[in-house]
Amino acid sequence: MSESIETGLLCKENLPVCWRVVAEEEIRTTQIATHLLNEERFRVINTLDDHRPESLEDNPGLSQELQKIDFKLNLILEMLGPLVAAGSDSPVTLPVLLTPHRLTLTCPDAAAVNSWLEIELFLHARYPFPVVLFGQLARVVSVAGETSMEVALLPLSEPAQEQYEKYLFRCHRRQIARAKKS
Repeated sequence: MSESIETGLLCKENLPVCWRVVAEEEIRTTQIATHLLNEERFRVINTLDDHRPESLEDNPGLSQELQKIDFKLNLILEMLGPLVAAGSDSPVTLPVLLTPHRLTLTCPDAAAVNSWLEIELFLHARYPFPVVLFGQLARVVSVAGETSMEVALLPLSEPAQEQYEKYLFRCHRRQIARAKKS
């Protein structure tokens, strides 16, 4: 493996996740549609974490109107997110380590090494729709009753990869900030 999972840009989270073994042919047939969907979902997730400036110096009236709209949209998301999530089967929350090209998932059971996996990650509590990643299971490690699967992710489209790395960067920064506070 050319990239170590523990170096560089990484994000450690406990996330709702679903995974399943898929045939390589199935990935080929769904990958383009999945890239477009992932790009849109990453963009929404990253937008939810955007912090707008408190005021626009040139037009304070516009700033107040934008803040009102932003508040109302956030309220709608906070109300609808749990409703949508309640209407679907809630996936189990597992420890996940994400890097730009790899993912490690700690779970009770594992697939066979070299299996192709479809992994659905629910990255934001207010956005109950998953990002779907595909990859090949590179390594399985079992320690003290816990099984970790390290997956080499298939490349995303360029716009989706940019949005994914933006998400990872923000997650990484939040973790650094939390560590400094501790």
